[in-house]
Amino acid sequence: MEDRFRARKVAAQAAPAPFWTRIPAIATYPLRGSALYALIALTLCSALLVLPGILKLVVLGVLGMATYTYAFDILRHSANGEHDAPRRGYNSFDSAVLRLILLAFALGIVIVAAGVIAGKPGLTVAYLAVQLLLPGMMIALAIDGSLRRALNPAVSIDMALRIGWPYLAAYGLLYVIQGSGTAAIFVALKYLPPVVRELTIVVASIWSLFASFHLMGYLVYQYHEELGYEPSRGIALQREDPDQRLLDEAEQFVRDGHSDEAFQALRGALACGEPGGA
Repeated sequence: MEDRFRARKVAAQAAPAPFWTRIPAIATYPLRGSALYALIALTLCSALLVLPGILKLVVLGVLGMATYTYAFDILRHSANGEHDAPRRGYNSFDSAVLRLILLAFALGIVIVAAGVIAGKPGLTVAYLAVQLLLPGMMIALAIDGSLRRALNPAVSIDMALRIGWPYLAAYGLLYVIQGSGTAAIFVALKYLPPVVRELTIVVASIWSLFASFHLMGYLVYQYHEELGYEPSRGIALQREDPDQRLLDEAEQFVRDGHSDEAFQALRGALACGEPGGA
């Protein structure tokens, strides 16, 4: 009993800080540790974009895949409560990137179809709805690895409802991050010389991407209990509670609509004296 109480007390004390108190850390995340090394490496590799013709397209594709692969790794890493950037990921392939391409293609079709069917109002509504649900789609794509779940608006809506108003606050912060990156690109295009301009555009684009994915991952970590997500580094703490597996099993039965099975599992465990031991 005391061990279980102590474990829960530690868990309560270690509750994640709200993301709105970590805005400076979120903004500087791409400029620290392995994320900075990845940013520098990707920026230097972008110099190969001066190659002509098909070679330029190949380099652009490889850089895009590498950048988003590391970004998805950042999201998952942050969702597990890790504040430091992952030390690997940008040099390997992530199938979520291909699913992201398919997701973008499908969403484009939805928006265009809405415009064709309902005109400009339909186009506007569809675009705004996609933009609002996009963070949930990206999180589902990264965490679940399922294009079907990412395309299902009910998944993103359920995620937003579970999180509550902070989802809108996070969306607003994502908008600010992306807007800051876009503003830096506009300034570079207008005022900077060619070589510095190109480097600035790449850095601003990667910075906004890494910071955005870190924020989405941290949002999952902050509300992991509401979302039913188990951060990987929290497994050891849960093992200190011998009743937790039974409670999780019963909860899953209830969620699946099998209340009788949940009751039987709890009653059987209590009769045998399994949870907690003697």
